[in-house]
Amino acid sequence: MDYVIKISFELNTFKNNAEVISIVKDVILFEITHFYSASTNGRQHFDEESSKELMAASDKLFTLGGNENDDDDFEKVIFRQEHPIFNLETILIAVNKMENINLPLLIDRISYNNFTTAYITNHRKTRWQNEIFVNQFDVFKQPYSFLKRKPNFMSPNPIAGDMIDIFYNPGHERRVYGMYLMAAPEMWFGAEALKYFDKGKLLSFPSFKEARQLKDETVYIKLFDKDEPNWETATILALQKSFREWSNMNGIEILLREKIPNHERLLG
Repeated sequence: MDYVIKISFELNTFKNNAEVISIVKDVILFEITHFYSASTNGRQHFDEESSKELMAASDKLFTLGGNENDDDDFEKVIFRQEHPIFNLETILIAVNKMENINLPLLIDRISYNNFTTAYITNHRKTRWQNEIFVNQFDVFKQPYSFLKRKPNFMSPNPIAGDMIDIFYNPGHERRVYGMYLMAAPEMWFGAEALKYFDKGKLLSFPSFKEARQLKDETVYIKLFDKDEPNWETATILALQKSFREWSNMNGIEILLREKIPNHERLLG
């Protein structure tokens, strides 16, 4: 998918799947043809009758798929309630083109539901900012000698070697307590996130393309053009690093990581 919109909420924001579906209804402009959920047996055709069971469920895990292909490369909506220690529920919307989502309506609805953060990303363009395993750099012949490394928390065996400490990569994203964080091309900070971020600092960053306060205390930041073909240029990485420092995103990431028990082993 070319675009992924990742939206964070605190735990138990939604009572059931119907409340989540009410947010994305009329927001996603591609046809939903099938779904998966924890309470159904495999892939189900999405129609009025089958969707009633999905909406009534409170299992907090489902995928709405946007075509009939059986691969993973389809437009979709994923809702997931994370383990309680993360205090986090997420909605992920993946689309081929931004015209397939009514973004202003989506932001209005998530603001009403007290989201923490939302941002647009592209997992292909951020692959090497988020890769933790050294062997993957070797396999794909990507340079990494300049990246920070640390002991492999997943294996105490020295043969496994070190892993990349992505905290020092300006374009990384991280799951922390109550939200996901990334210096993304476009970001929204809800009222819950503004308990940690200084709204004045966000709106006064000197190098953004656009910054606005929307209604319901939501702050919108456009850091760079999401259609840039390469998000790992020196210019973009320097911009992300500068924004992280200006907004104290790094400090907030550390603070919210430390709220999670055993965070080093769970998060890397």
